[in-house]
Amino acid sequence: MTLQDDYLPLDSFLLKELQNFDTWLELSDSATVYNEGLEGGYKWWDGKTEPVDIWQMIIEKVWGHLDVNTIAGFEYWANVLSKNNELSWHQDKDEKEYDISGKTICPSVSTVYYGYDHQVEGGFIEIGLPNSTDKKQTERIQPKFNRIVTFDPSRWHRVMPIKSGVRLAFQINIWEDRPSFLE
Repeated sequence: MTLQDDYLPLDSFLLKELQNFDTWLELSDSATVYNEGLEGGYKWWDGKTEPVDIWQMIIEKVWGHLDVNTIAGFEYWANVLSKNNELSWHQDKDEKEYDISGKTICPSVSTVYYGYDHQVEGGFIEIGLPNSTDKKQTERIQPKFNRIVTFDPSRWHRVMPIKSGVRLAFQINIWEDRPSFLE
């Protein structure tokens, strides 16, 4: 796991654009469900085409050093969570494949970026230790403005309850192989 504070310069175009709350709601609301019956909404970008929106520009900023010919692409979405919201323990995975076969296939890297200057109490991301299902021993990370966190999405993780405020987070998963939910 890596964590970096002050990821973007405060005067950067990207960070300024991310201060529009409606931009976050738009991504959160417009993301599509890949397959009937799957929960959540996600977007996909192969990374080979020019970025078409602020979100793909951020992905390019974060992961532009990758050879996009060695990966299938990027799954991305936004979470906008408020008081009493949380995300329960889970692994990021190919949900369609899991529903069909019970097989857990995870992306290679997960990224969480807090690009909105929010004031939130609670809403920590809690990440289990590597190769462990013991949810009592975890790494706990505060949702701090302009912080970026990368971790192994096969590790069990969750968002703890929010006591006050609104937590806005942008998530990016890198897939080495094309997930089944894109079919």
